[in-house]
Amino acid sequence: MSASLLSSCRKFLAQDPVVNVLPLGDLFSPLLQISDVYSAIEKGKIVGVSTIYRAFSTPSIVLGNAPPDIKQALIKKVLNETTNEFISLCQLTDINLFKKYSTILHSHIELQMITDNPRHFEHNDIKVERVDKQKSELLNKFYVEHHADA
Repeated sequence: MSASLLSSCRKFLAQDPVVNVLPLGDLFSPLLQISDVYSAIEKGKIVGVSTIYRAFSTPSIVLGNAPPDIKQALIKKVLNETTNEFISLCQLTDINLFKKYSTILHSHIELQMITDNPRHFEHNDIKVERVDKQKSELLNKFYVEHHADA
């Protein structure tokens, strides 16, 4: 993907950064290196963006905000680029667009949120630490070996 097309995709998704948080994040390092990016172009303008995040054994397909016909065209293209199983963190309104070309194996509700600003968190006696990268890689390996969802 050319730098100018990537920039145009970022600008398109940045019009609604909350709704487009997942595909927008895939367009920046380090996620860009493990994501495939697809753009829908109509009359020389970006009208839709989809990404396939490939960090896990099961690829994850996400769509940026766009009209249903644009999303349908993107889904048709990206499903040709995946093999068998995939996951999609899609809007409830987009489920039927995927059902035209795939079968839902299982689903669960996942909430996407944003923190309130300013951030005022109460501190307590519970110690919370970040897991180092080596332990994260071990955890990911465990998920893959046990066929767990990413």
